[in-house]
Amino acid sequence: MLRLVREEDIPLLVSLCQSSPVFGSQALSLWHSFGRQKSCFLQQSSFWLGGPREGPPVYALCHYENHFVAVGAVEGEALEELAEFLQTQPVQSLEGEGQLITALARILGKTSRLSPIMAYSGKGRADPLVRPCREFSSFFNAMAPYCSPAPQKEDWLGRVFPLVQQGCCTLAAICDEQGIVCGAALETAPPSNAAVITSLFTREGCRGRGFAGRMVSHLCAVAQENHKQVFLVCGQPSLASYYRKLGFANAGSRGFISF
Repeated sequence: MLRLVREEDIPLLVSLCQSSPVFGSQALSLWHSFGRQKSCFLQQSSFWLGGPREGPPVYALCHYENHFVAVGAVEGEALEELAEFLQTQPVQSLEGEGQLITALARILGKTSRLSPIMAYSGKGRADPLVRPCREFSSFFNAMAPYCSPAPQKEDWLGRVFPLVQQGCCTLAAICDEQGIVCGAALETAPPSNAAVITSLFTREGCRGRGFAGRMVSHLCAVAQENHKQVFLVCGQPSLASYYRKLGFANAGSRGFISF
């Protein structure tokens, strides 16, 4: 039975998020985007808990600006209920574990897109050329032309940049005299035990020189110092072999539906 999260449900919501490293981290980062104030958290972003009619909730649904993120295990009647619920909402997109999203797409008559989730199993190495990038506009303007799909500045300003201000997200860059050569964002919002590389780009003309690999290794070292496991969603499946060379291994899939 789906119901809105109440303040007393927050420990359960956090527990569900921690059990799903990539998607739970996204939900928890929203909490930090709103200043970690519970009342603001519940007002600004809608969260639901769902599960069988008898027993505790087994999944969470997070809603932010018509984008939905599903966290946890959904099957049987709960899956049908979730599909019916989504049909009543102003949904633009939905993401979650690949198996769940594939099942929902089948019920809803939609097409799902799957991308590999990869987990880092190597040992990161700090790089002296990588530095924090605190000036948001220059980072975003350098990144946007080389990310697919292109990031929306409003979403970054509303969600990612507050995390940077609170120390829950690191924007890192390798620069030359012409500006940012390579950059990435690493989300580390507590209490999640995961760190997620949410963007990685290298400027045209600077590729093939190892900058991206050095950036990834550095961010993984930062995360490992804080006892977090690093994940990334490989938006272009053809790049999966590249990430394996950097020390990543397959850890499931991310499903995505556009409405």
